Amino acid sequence: MTDLTTPITGGCLCGAVRYKASEPPKSSGYYHCSMCQRWSGSPAWAAVTFPLAALRITRGEPKFYRSSPRVDRGFCSDCGSSLFVRYPETDEYCVSVGTLDDAANARP
Repeated sequence: MTDLTTPITGGCLCGAVRYKASEPPKSSGYYHCSMCQRWSGSPAWAAVTFPLAALRITRGEPKFYRSSPRVDRGFCSDCGSSLFVRYPETDEYCVSVGTLDDAANARP
């Protein structure tokens, strides 16, 4: 399980979008579906999951794309970094591990 110290911060490659989580992630994992493979550009996407209320955008505004009826994918419109998967029905955000400022203890 992921052992991250709060607050947890991160952002996109260019720094236009930044975020902060006020509590540790609920879970972590690898996602292997074809959409997540395309999203990440790799065989699996590594992510940590936060309650929607615990994650706050602190700089910029990510652009969201509805990739399926129940999933919105957030990315930086300047550099293209894949940042979030938002599940509106469950009030959760999955955050790309690669966008965390300190991912040393983010073990999916």
